[in-house]
Amino acid sequence: MAKHILLILFLSIISFSCNEEQVLIEGIVLSDKKAHILISTIDTLIVSRHDEKTKKIDSLVIFHENIASADNDGFFSLLAFPSDSIYFKSFNHIPQSILVSDYLKRKDKLIELKSCNWEFKCDKDPILFAFAAKKISLEHKPPEPYCDQVIFNHHFIAKYKVIENVYGNIQEDTIIFSVFDHYGWPKFKSYENILLFVSKHCDIFIHEKYQYQDIYKTKNGKWASPYFNDDYRYSEQGFPISPKKIEFENPVIFEYTNNDSIEWLKKRYPEPYYKIDNGEVIALYGNYLDELFEMKKLTILKSRGFFD
Repeated sequence: MAKHILLILFLSIISFSCNEEQVLIEGIVLSDKKAHILISTIDTLIVSRHDEKTKKIDSLVIFHENIASADNDGFFSLLAFPSDSIYFKSFNHIPQSILVSDYLKRKDKLIELKSCNWEFKCDKDPILFAFAAKKISLEHKPPEPYCDQVIFNHHFIAKYKVIENVYGNIQEDTIIFSVFDHYGWPKFKSYENILLFVSKHCDIFIHEKYQYQDIYKTKNGKWASPYFNDDYRYSEQGFPISPKKIEFENPVIFEYTNNDSIEWLKKRYPEPYYKIDNGEVIALYGNYLDELFEMKKLTILKSRGFFD
């Protein structure tokens, strides 16, 4: 009985809507990533349709005229009823909607979609900074509305104390910057002191994705990071940086369990850079801040366009 009532109501609504006269909607919609943009209308009264083939409820395709795509310049046109709403959608962007009646009243027919990852625009080249820093806080930023299903990167807000400039000159004692990570919490979250690589986009600081070094004080008062073979994987023959023996102020120790095979340990912590003994791995070699930066400069930072 309830199904029959709903069907009668649904057909009545369609009949009412079809008595309306459609109007041509034209305008321009842009996204900051030049992504494909879909424009659709959903009658504010008709909100669902049952698809007999898929057995799913489809709230978009009620009339074949109510879906369009923006061209390369962002221009679009489609037919809509006065009681419709227009929905603008693009992958990894925050969708927008507006009533047809309200859209027709607007003098400005430009719609701009904001990316789920970025909340700003910057026409200037990014400025790179590298500095030793001490962790103050690292907090997860929830995604924007409607972006939780399409966002590829987790967004974090980090606050660190600047303890030594390596490249560029951070004037502030502390710095707040955004961190984006595809896998979840950044791996550097567990370290107290790290060498950070951060770029400034207009007035916003953003962490250079996955680029950091955990650092420790040495007996000569400098900061250094233990040898890590991944740091050298992009280096070519004749690479000017090499690991050197370092006396850390406090031993830098990594623990392992019986589940870790000796073969894996020797590959992960090779001799003579580490000493493996009685459930502990002790770092013996590493590089100082200036060398760590130079390694990044000659490899990953160069590939990202910061250096020739």
